[in-house]
Amino acid sequence: MVGDFYEFFKTRPMSEPIRAKLTEHFRQNEAGIQGAFAIWIALYTLKMQIEPQLAKAAEQSPVKGYLADGTQSQEGFVAHGVKIVNRMGFSRQNLAGRN
Repeated sequence: MVGDFYEFFKTRPMSEPIRAKLTEHFRQNEAGIQGAFAIWIALYTLKMQIEPQLAKAAEQSPVKGYLADGTQSQEGFVAHGVKIVNRMGFSRQNLAGRN
């Protein structure tokens, strides 16, 4: 994922002085950047393991959510400032409504 980030970074429009500064920052902080991505991946994996369990429990809840077309759907779960959502399903639902 870090490699993909660097490839993405190379394609972004920016001035050469800014690109040079960021490139140097990435070089000097490579371990930290790799660590940040490792933490993000671990948190994402954890959330994706918890979300199906919450969705299963929500089936028993009297509170239901519905999409604009009337389809029953659970958008996600929020507790103590942490949102857990199936990002791919959430994005698919949101993008489907755009024409």
